[in-house]
Amino acid sequence: MRMHKIGILTILTLSGLICGCSDHSRNNDKIVLRAGDYKITIDQLNWQYLGTTFKNPEDEFERKSSYLQKMLVAQIVAEIGISKGIDKQVFLDSATQAQILLNVARQKMIKSKLDYSESNLRKYWAKFGARLKLKQIVLDNENQANYVYNLAKKEPDKFDELISQYSIESSSGRTSGVFDSLRTGIMLWQFDEVAFNMKPGEISKPVKTRAGWHIIKLLERREPDLTNFAAIRPDIESAYFKWTFTKTIEEYNEYLLKHDGYEVVDNTVKMMKDKLDSLQNADRQKGDSIRTFLRLNDLPEEQSKMPLVKIRSQDDFTAYDYVGNYKTRGIRSGVDFFDKEVIKNVAFYWRNGASSKMEAIRNKIDQSREYKDQIEEKRRLMINQKLVEIINDTITVTDQEARQFYEENKYPDFSEPEKIRVSEILVASESEARELLDRLEKGTPFSHLVGKTIRPDIKNKNGDLGYLVMGDSGVIYDEAAKLAVGQYGGPVKSHAGYSVIMVTDRIPQRALPYEKFEIEIKSSLKKKKLKNILDNLVEEYKSKIENFLDLELLKSNLVTGKLKDAN
Repeated sequence: MRMHKIGILTILTLSGLICGCSDHSRNNDKIVLRAGDYKITIDQLNWQYLGTTFKNPEDEFERKSSYLQKMLVAQIVAEIGISKGIDKQVFLDSATQAQILLNVARQKMIKSKLDYSESNLRKYWAKFGARLKLKQIVLDNENQANYVYNLAKKEPDKFDELISQYSIESSSGRTSGVFDSLRTGIMLWQFDEVAFNMKPGEISKPVKTRAGWHIIKLLERREPDLTNFAAIRPDIESAYFKWTFTKTIEEYNEYLLKHDGYEVVDNTVKMMKDKLDSLQNADRQKGDSIRTFLRLNDLPEEQSKMPLVKIRSQDDFTAYDYVGNYKTRGIRSGVDFFDKEVIKNVAFYWRNGASSKMEAIRNKIDQSREYKDQIEEKRRLMINQKLVEIINDTITVTDQEARQFYEENKYPDFSEPEKIRVSEILVASESEARELLDRLEKGTPFSHLVGKTIRPDIKNKNGDLGYLVMGDSGVIYDEAAKLAVGQYGGPVKSHAGYSVIMVTDRIPQRALPYEKFEIEIKSSLKKKKLKNILDNLVEEYKSKIENFLDLELLKSNLVTGKLKDAN
């Protein structure tokens, strides 16, 4: 029942975390897959699926077993590559090693915080599983937030007026800041941590998030129903993981920000303010819209190189760096371009990789088994890819092979489908349709009856629907396919009514020229040849190395419980 994968904070690439965690239960240390020197334990497999929701044990087993079967083949291919000396041809660059280092560091942080015991999940959901009705005021800065908070505490009944007067959140201005049924995860975690700990009627002190400063007034709290805990456990785990993941990473970032001593240089801020003031005055004189921030071409080279933020043990973050990255951080409109907290945060996210790497090394993550495992995992993947490239370069597809494939699969793969031109009279009831068919049987021309159609767009076109192909107009095409040119049929029932149709023309299925598909066919045949070669190599090499996939071990260690057919 492990959670849905979330896209926030992509610096932690969960799909890459398939190698190991530091603590193991006796069962989790058991090997579920081996291919030569390579192995995957139950613990490592579970980390591969950290952040995934499974519908039930059957879904979990199907997805994990499918993954393991692919991994077994991939790792045997890597073993073949190693036997041919390809491992001597692959090297991990420093950027890849740094990314793996960060992945492992964050993996360890997240794992240390997670507790999926029933008691902990119940405790979490008792607090965060409620639905809240609340109002909020969102403000730009702490001083204004404290001022408005004092006003709200003195006159809580005027909270709506304070929203209209002070809130910068446009949605709050439109709706009086009311959330009727807020669930956890919709707002930022700092907001949730305060709101879900409040009692109805309370007004919170200002809460800082990256969206601003929030003042919350809780109106109503509807408690969660935990009577059928097993049924809602997947949803609880999903929310719990997202909460833990986001909070842990953001708290870690805050720690790095303080640890590395990000210090804003006042002289550079003053230079940038003077420059912006000068440009704004020029805008006013020209009658142009007044700019609110600097652009890269606004600063001369010497000024752009001035240090804006001093960072311990790192190169300075310059004015040029800030101007170039200010908008990429998604800063909302109205925020002061020279706010020191904004400046430090833009600098931090620009230099976060370097800060995180240094912290990981300080904590000796680069010496951990997990890091070494993932380095080896990446190296083996590169060996696999290199061998595949080498084999692929030896494969050719002749014109004769491609043309033969084209001829054998000309219909329907490389042809235009049959086209049937249809005219229609649409009426509201089956009895009307049968009356029309009766008149057609007695010799009334189809064109004389088209005026009875209730489809106005084709009334003046003799009921012509144009050429239909398989899949078009569903039941109408199916009926038309049974008819020769000049024949009529029906009634055909659809959501619009009842149709009487006549086929007016048929264009037979037509093969398209080989040249149109030559590249596609050769590419497809080359992939098939590559797969056959790899399959044969794998089957041959299996007898030379120890290899297995223990599906029974997997079945007995599913996190969602036992399979239905398990004894």
